[in-house]
Amino acid sequence: EASDGLDKMTGGGITAMKGIFKGAKTAASGFRTLKGAIISTGIGALVVLVGSLVEYFSNFRDGIKLVDEALAGLGAVMGQLGAAAKAFINLDFSGVKDALLGIGDAVAESTNAVKNQYKAEDELYQLRQKTIVQQAELDKEMKNQMKVINDTTLSAEKRLEAVDKIDAIQKQILENSKEEIRLKKEILEAQLKVENNENSRRELVEQINELTAEGISKESELNDINYDSQQRRREINLQQATEDQAAADKKKEQAATDAKDKEAKDAETLAREKKEADELAAYKEK
Repeated sequence: EASDGLDKMTGGGITAMKGIFKGAKTAASGFRTLKGAIISTGIGALVVLVGSLVEYFSNFRDGIKLVDEALAGLGAVMGQLGAAAKAFINLDFSGVKDALLGIGDAVAESTNAVKNQYKAEDELYQLRQKTIVQQAELDKEMKNQMKVINDTTLSAEKRLEAVDKIDAIQKQILENSKEEIRLKKEILEAQLKVENNENSRRELVEQINELTAEGISKESELNDINYDSQQRRREINLQQATEDQAAADKKKEQAATDAKDKEAKDAETLAREKKEADELAAYKEK
């Protein structure tokens, strides 16, 4: 609010200067238009010089970062001066003093926010480069392991190993998504620290909240992954137990059949031996 007041006092100079940076990033023609607008505000050569530096550095990331840091620091100064001006108007001289003494901390906080934003952007870029190929590999491996799980001709041990592999794959994919959300939030939070426009701040807060909600849903996905893995293990173990029981019942039945056959065979042998003995005894009597 204080910086908005100062913006009005300078004839829209702060807004115009921010416009320079955005215009320089999109097109040189945009820069020239905004540069003319800045000159017309009467801010002077300092702002024009900053705009020229933006135009020069806009093709170089390190250069853009330096310009971003400079503009963020300048914005912080303007914000503190605006707060001091507002306090002075309200005859709050203690507030004027606090605002002026807080310039150093405000500049440091703003420039650090820009550094954190660029660091998070670099990490996000590296993460996406790594996960593009990794995602395809993980998807392929997960399909192969699902085939193993669904193949009931394979051993339970092999199918349970496939369950563990799929569990690890899904958690890796989820972890990648959570890391991307974290980095996106860091970028937005850094932008929020240096943004003075109230509408823009509201949009940033809304985006941050959306990412926070998405992160919560990812935690729910983790619970789903654990549940699915446990269910697959239960199903495989139950199927194996059923097969083991069926095999045990069949073995028991076969053992009973074998015992009956042996008993019948023994009885037959005994009868034959008795008959032969009787016949031998009858022969001897003759």
